[in-house]
Amino acid sequence: MPDMLSLDQTPALRLQEANITKSEQQLKLEKSKLSPNFNMGYNSATIMGWQTTTQNNERYFGSDHRFGSFNIGLSVPLFASAQKAKISASNIAISQNKLEKQAVSQQLQASLKEAISLYLQNKKVVEEYQRSVLPNTKILIESATKKMNAGEIGYLEWVMIINQAIQGQNEYLGYVQQLNDAAIEVEKLSLNN
Repeated sequence: MPDMLSLDQTPALRLQEANITKSEQQLKLEKSKLSPNFNMGYNSATIMGWQTTTQNNERYFGSDHRFGSFNIGLSVPLFASAQKAKISASNIAISQNKLEKQAVSQQLQASLKEAISLYLQNKKVVEEYQRSVLPNTKILIESATKKMNAGEIGYLEWVMIINQAIQGQNEYLGYVQQLNDAAIEVEKLSLNN
């Protein structure tokens, strides 16, 4: 029988854990937006043609002359109320995802317990049929066939006895099918891949 602790490795719970991680990363992102940002840049351009210089002289600048500039900046968020609301929403999303994971875990545990119970119940019924009903149906068929061959019963009585035996075997096969279905359900719920 599967271990209830192995349910943590099921795809449904791993998806919930991934949602929690995503929400935590979103919270970190939103918090980082409150931090100041430093900017640095360099710009290089070529201006071709006659240009006026600082001494009011005209000078020709060709493609071999480049103009460069540097930018340094600091951006500080002044209005943080909207960002704080996003941080609060991220905290709520983390809590919600944790509650969803807990609910999925409880539902999986309940489903697995129910499936195991159904499996054990069907296994008990199948074992009972194997122990008593199937041997009795075999004896019933052999006995009815001998009595009909000996002329002690008629064909109609033989058919009724054989039908009764076949009905018992069909019930057994039905319980075997239910046992297999329950085993598949247990395997599906406790799947660790």
